[in-house]
Order: sequence, then structure tokens, then C-alpha cells
Amino acid sequence: MKTLIQNTHVVSPDLDLPRANILILDGVIVAVAPNITATDCDNVINGEGLITAPGFIDIHCHGRSNCDFCDATDEAFNTIGHDKLTDGVTGFLATTLSVAREDLREICRCATRYQETNRDGALLLGVHLEGPWFNPKCAGAQNPAHLLLPCLDLVDELSKLAHIVKASFSPELEGGLEFTKGLVERGIMDYEARIADYWPEFGCKGKEDIRLWQVMSHRTGLHILPELDSFDCQGDWEYMCRKMEQAVPVCEPGTKCNYQGTTYAWLLGEPVRRAAGKSMQQLIPQSILCIPFPRSCPFLRIWHSAPPRCR
Repeated sequence: MKTLIQNTHVVSPDLDLPRANILILDGVIVAVAPNITATDCDNVINGEGLITAPGFIDIHCHGRSNCDFCDATDEAFNTIGHDKLTDGVTGFLATTLSVAREDLREICRCATRYQETNRDGALLLGVHLEGPWFNPKCAGAQNPAHLLLPCLDLVDELSKLAHIVKASFSPELEGGLEFTKGLVERGIMDYEARIADYWPEFGCKGKEDIRLWQVMSHRTGLHILPELDSFDCQGDWEYMCRKMEQAVPVCEPGTKCNYQGTTYAWLLGEPVRRAAGKSMQQLIPQSILCIPFPRSCPFLRIWHSAPPRCR
């Protein structure tokens, strides 16, 4: 099957062609260029006035079109998958909530059936378990009746029913460290994950392949504080993240250990913020400021005196 898309505006990472043709052979793009000619095409599509771009990957999706994955029905999965594709989403993770264990089992069964039978919807890439391992004091809209302490037995049980690729939980809970290690061992969390996969703007100027373990072990080559407009700029989170995005490693990432005392907050904090879906203003009081440091501590004075947008 040979398809030619003509005269379309192609937009992709590192590629912007206002007028280009795309040649597709048996469902695979084999060429993208301004002047492609092909004969014996089975299908020719006029892309005049249209933008052609890569499909979106939705890693935190609860539903669509008045359907929710927690409905735990094949009809809900089919509706969501079909309609997500019309939004330009070509792949997604079915995201759960803190619900009863049997409901989680049925959601996973539905996910597997959808993967096996889907013909005209977006691809289901796996299941994102959003809980039920959340701190009751910080659980937001999660149902408190179904919250649990971190437990790998539930992960293992559900993994037999569906492909679990992501889990959201409160690491400060009892058993949180062991739970984290267990997720890494099962491939659900990955110390080899690229920071740029969570923070795309970071992936430039020699930082494209920096891994989580390199950040946590102070081996990114980004231990020197960038030049700032003023010392007070360190209190502006977005400003500092933009500075880290433009920073260039002093040495090849992964080769030398240099203490990142002046940059660690943003190197780890911004990927965490993007992965957890919570601002540092929410996470720091939950996980760090519960420690009874005296308010005379200079770092806490900076925290309490900073405007909310800087926290």
C-alpha cells in the first residue's frame, strides 16, 4: 500500500517544512521532502492548508466523551480510544484512580481486551496506576476510602492482567522507599530515564542524554550556577529552569562527580514537578517542611518570605 500526501505543512522536532510531500509505504513513512514524486500510488491525499505533525502521546488520561477508564467497561475504553484519535492522540496510558481492588482488576482486564481488539482507535500503550498509594492528607480528589500504604503485591497482581508502565504514589508513606525500589526492579520506574523525556526543553546543548541517575549522583556536569541577572533570581523557579535549559555541561555527563549544591534543586525538582503533576509549592511542604527545622534556618526564611510564584 503506497500513499502520498502532497503540499502539507510538516512540523516535527527539528523540522519545519511549510510545503512538503510525505511518502508512506505499508503504513510506514519512508520519505519527507519538498519535492517527492511517486508513481503507482494507491492513495493520494491533498494536504493543502493542513499541518502534518507527530501524534500526541498522553501519559495521564482519565477519559473522554463522558467516559472514564474507571467505568471499567469495554464500551468506555472503545469510546475513549476512538475519540482520542480524533484529537490527534495516537497513543495513551489508561489512568486509574484510587478505587476498590476489584475495580482495578476489571480496569486492567478491559485495557488488555482493548489492546487485543482495537482496530480504529488510538493505541493503548499501558496502564498508569494513579494510586491508591497516596498520603490521606494530600490526596486531592482521590477517594479516601480506598487509599492504601505502598504495597507491591497489588502491583504484581495487576501486572498479570495488564501492562503497567507508570505508578503515581506518595513516597513519604511507610514503605515508600521499598516500593520505589520494587517499581524500578519491575521496570515501572527507571533510573536510566532521560531527564529530557520529562522536561523536553532541557534536552539541548549536550544535555540530551542526561539520565536520572546522573542527576541523583551529581554527575551531570551542571554543578556551576549559571550567570544570573541578580542573586534574587534564584527565588524565581521558572527563570531558573530557563537558565538550566540553556546551560552547557562543564564535562561529559556521567564521567565525573561534581557536587551540584547550587543547581540540584532545579535539576531534580523540575523533572519531579513534571512527572508528579504538582508544583514544588505543594510537594515541599508535604515531603520536606514537615521536618521540625527551626524557622530561624536561613533556607526556611527564604522559603517563607518568597512570593508564592517562586516557591
